[in-house]
Amino acid sequence: MINLKFLQNSSAIINLKFLENLAMINIKFLQNSPAMINLVFLENLAMINIKFLQNSPAMINLVFLENLAMINIKFLQNSPAMINLVFLENLAMINIKFLQNSPAMINLVFLENLAMINLVFLENLVMINLVFLENLAMINLMFLENLAMINLMFMENLAMINLMFLQNSSAMINLMFLENLALINLMFLQNSSAMINLPHVSGELGYDQPHVSAKLLGYDQPLVSEELGYDQPHVSGELGYDQPHVSGELGYDQPHVSGELGYDQLHVSGELGYDQPHDSTELLNYDQPHVLENLAMINLPHVSGKLGYDQPHVSGELGYDQPRVSGELGYDQHQVSTELPGYDQPRVSGELGYDQPHVSGELGYDQPHVYGELGYDQPHVSGEIGYDQPHVSIKLLGYDQPHVSGELSSDEPHVFTKLLGYDQPPSCFWRTWL
Repeated sequence: MINLKFLQNSSAIINLKFLENLAMINIKFLQNSPAMINLVFLENLAMINIKFLQNSPAMINLVFLENLAMINIKFLQNSPAMINLVFLENLAMINIKFLQNSPAMINLVFLENLAMINLVFLENLVMINLVFLENLAMINLMFLENLAMINLMFMENLAMINLMFLQNSSAMINLMFLENLALINLMFLQNSSAMINLPHVSGELGYDQPHVSAKLLGYDQPLVSEELGYDQPHVSGELGYDQPHVSGELGYDQPHVSGELGYDQLHVSGELGYDQPHDSTELLNYDQPHVLENLAMINLPHVSGKLGYDQPHVSGELGYDQPRVSGELGYDQHQVSTELPGYDQPRVSGELGYDQPHVSGELGYDQPHVYGELGYDQPHVSGEIGYDQPHVSIKLLGYDQPHVSGELSSDEPHVFTKLLGYDQPPSCFWRTWL
C-alpha cells in the first residue's frame, strides 16, 4: 500500500485513492503556470485521462494504497488543495522516476503491508512536494462526477507501476498498472458519487452483464465493442480479456496468452504473466494450489490476497465474491444502485468497504471484521492495512501464509523481494531486517 503524503503550501488537498487490478496509468503534470495532469490509466479494463489545469502553489498528497488500488481524491477546500493519491494495489512493480526542478516537491510515503517506504527528501527514498495551484483554488477533477472528491478504485492483482514525474515546469507521471486478472472500480465521491456495477452500467467506464454501453471499461457477456472492452467469449478492444483468447496487448485468456502480460491456464508468454500450474516470471507469479504473489493471491478454491477474487468467496478488500458484497463500490450479481464503479451483491454497508459480513473500517473489508482502515484479514488484521492469514507480522502490506519475510512480498513459506518482487526459494534478508 503506498501512501504518498504531501505537506501543503497554501493550496488544496486532493486525496486520490487508486484501487487497481489491471491498469496502466500515464500521469502528465504540466506545471509552470497551468498544470495539466494527464493520467492515462491503461488497464486491462480501463484507460483514464486526467488533466489538471493549475497555477501556483498547491500541495498534492499522494497516498498510494495498493493491493487493489483505490483512489480517493478528496478536495478539502479552505483555499489550499492537497492531492492525496492512495494507490491500493495487489501485485506491482513500481518504477518511480522523479525529475524535478522548481517549486515541486513530492512526498511519497509508501505504506505497505510488507513495507513502508518513506520518501522524504531523498531520505528514505524521496519526498517530493508537488505544489500545484491555480490561485488559492481547489482542483476539481471531473471523472464522471460533478465537482469534488474522486475515488478511483483500481482493483489489481498483478500490476507494474511506472511513476514518472517530469517536472521542470512540467511533470509527467507514468503509472503503469499491468495486471492480469482485475476489475477496475473507479469511485468518484464528491457532490455525487459514481459507481459502476452489475448487472448493467450507467457510467462511462461501466462494466456489466450482459453488455456494456460505456467507453472504457466495458465488459459484457457475450462481447464488447468498446475500446478496452472485456467480454466472454472474446474481446475486440485493445486491452481486452476474453475466453478463449485475447486479441489485445495485455490480454488474458484461457488457454493461452498472446499479449505481453498475458495470463493463461497453461503457461505465460508475457513478462509478468501468471499461469497454472506455476510461473517462471519475475514479479507476479501465481500458481495452483496457492499463489506466491506480493500483495494478492488469486487461487482456487479461495483467495488469500487482499483484493483477491475467488470462488466461492473473496478475501480481498474490493474484491468481488459470490455470494455478496457490502462495500459502496462493491459489485453484485443483482443490480447497481450507484453511478460509477460500485458493485455489490446484494448490498453495501461501507463507503468503499466490502466485507462479509460487515466492515468496521472506512475502506476495510474483512471476514468477519476489520480492525484497520483498509485492513482486511481472515480472521483479523493486526496492521493498519494489514492482511494476514492468520495474522500479519509486517507493518503494512505484508501478507503471508502463514507469515511474511519480505518487504512487500507474500510468500509461502516466505519471499525475498526488493519492492514488489518475489522469489522462490526463500530468503531471510527482509525477515532479518524487519
